[in-house]
Amino acid sequence: MAIKITTPSVLPVTLNLAGKRNRLRDYPWWLAGILVLVLGTFILILTQPDFRDAFSFIKAGLGITLSITLTAFAIALVIGLLAGLGRISSNVFVKNIATLY
Repeated sequence: MAIKITTPSVLPVTLNLAGKRNRLRDYPWWLAGILVLVLGTFILILTQPDFRDAFSFIKAGLGITLSITLTAFAIALVIGLLAGLGRISSNVFVKNIATLY
């Protein structure tokens, strides 16, 4: 004698809707908002002459800012690496200089 268990046909639909709700809840809505803002700004730059003129100045400054940022990051990386290696050094002078830094 076998027992047959049947489930209502509504159950899979309910679980499916719950799965969709969970996926929508976990969606990075902040990223969608940023993409909309970037797209809107891009459209303004392409269509409005005032924005296009301002962007030409911004573009030049953006290149300089990025190059200075990357250079400063590289210098800080080297200084941090040398200070970290100095802290684990067996040389007392180097270790004290790194500790002082």
